[in-house]
Amino acid sequence: MFLSVTHSSKISGSGARRWRNIAATVTAAVVILISLWGARVWKGEASVLEALNSHDASARKQAAWRVGQGGYPKAAALIRNLLADGNLADSDVRETHVYVLGQLGDASDFDLLSELLTGDESGYVRQSAWLSAARCDPAGCRALLESVPLSSDVWDRIGTAKARLQLRDAGGIHELLGFAAEGDLNQRVASGRALYASLAPALTALGRWPLEAAVNADGSWPRELVDEIGQRCAGMDLQTLVNQTWTHVERSQSVIRNKARLTGARDRLARFLLPR
Repeated sequence: MFLSVTHSSKISGSGARRWRNIAATVTAAVVILISLWGARVWKGEASVLEALNSHDASARKQAAWRVGQGGYPKAAALIRNLLADGNLADSDVRETHVYVLGQLGDASDFDLLSELLTGDESGYVRQSAWLSAARCDPAGCRALLESVPLSSDVWDRIGTAKARLQLRDAGGIHELLGFAAEGDLNQRVASGRALYASLAPALTALGRWPLEAAVNADGSWPRELVDEIGQRCAGMDLQTLVNQTWTHVERSQSVIRNKARLTGARDRLARFLLPR
């Protein structure tokens, strides 16, 4: 009996040591992987910083979208500095940078955005600044909507309508429907996207969104779709609709944002594991 117990103890002790050795090996591997990952992330942000300073407008926009997914604080600071210094001549690049600030949602960016939404020479940039301001500082944006004189410029009106909708104010829905039908191509696309992000989830929650709704190849809404949505909204208390379905709208928008973040994380992991 004594020999049997002793032999069993030896086996048990040997197994425990083996598992401790395996655990130590795994822990060391994890530490090494994390260290390498950190180095790769730093290298990733360095490439983003380089792209933000590129002469290629497309490269700068793509880099900004990566910043909007989070995880690049130095690059985010560079975007703020570029906008504040007025060093972005390309309005499409400026608009992307402004939109990304809204994705990041930092309230400290509100002062910069409030300057851009009235002072930028591009209406396309101004409308994006309104939306980003609403995302970064809802209370501050409400105050601006009350204090800034109503503009006759279509882009400014698209911007204020988008901001109001972001702030759960349904007052801009009919205006956006009008611009989705009658504006120039870029204005129709911008208005349609805003409605799709906020109105579509609300109507879907009530079973009122057209099942076969499809946009044109250029991103604009077909006039028939705009008219049908307008008819479905006619007679509805849109403010009550927004109030009652906003949780669904936010969930839908969150899914879109999280998908973008997961895609960005997947791409960063792929670059780490499969370096070229």
